[in-house]
Amino acid sequence: MATTTEHATLDQAITQLETGARAWSLLTLAQRRALLRRVHATTAAVAEEWADTASESKGLAPGHPLRGEEWLSGPYAALVAVDAYADTLGALAAGRSPIAGVRTGTAPGGRTVVHTSPLTATDRLLLSGYSTEVWLEPGVTAEAARRAAGLGQRHPSAPGGVGLVLGAGNITSIPYLDVLYELMAFNRVAILKLNPTQNALVGVFERASPRSSSPGSCAS
Repeated sequence: MATTTEHATLDQAITQLETGARAWSLLTLAQRRALLRRVHATTAAVAEEWADTASESKGLAPGHPLRGEEWLSGPYAALVAVDAYADTLGALAAGRSPIAGVRTGTAPGGRTVVHTSPLTATDRLLLSGYSTEVWLEPGVTAEAARRAAGLGQRHPSAPGGVGLVLGAGNITSIPYLDVLYELMAFNRVAILKLNPTQNALVGVFERASPRSSSPGSCAS
């Protein structure tokens, strides 16, 4: 049963996010891209702390080889996603499809395949031997996909309201990325409730967000 204090804290967080949702709806695509560049910088600033905290929470001593996995599945994954979203906003602001130039193909069942990685030299170097592709629903052509790519950012002034993200407890970038996806895909700001196994990262996630101007700030 939530206490009166907990209720008050949640009410305050929701009020702040409602204000943030209105502010987000007023930002242009270029302004959103600039904000994501700030998010990239603040996240990069806490990347080492993020990886160390995640490693310690799993009992991985300094120098343990599996600490590298915490880097890749934590701050690295987050930074790559922020860059990709910023690129998407840049393309939309310039009147281009975010997937213009991305290689496509066909698959059984009348499906179009979008080859989503590797797309850059960095991808090819760090994820050597791995590739990903998205199979679209039957009947969706490559041209239709290019026209529709961008989700909520194709209609940036449409409000998405306030949502709740229940953070996963295994991969540390997932809660961060889920909040970001809500914002980018649906123009929806979100309260983040971390899994108790990730409570040590609350401060890291707070410092990863430029809270003074970010409309998508989250509470835990």
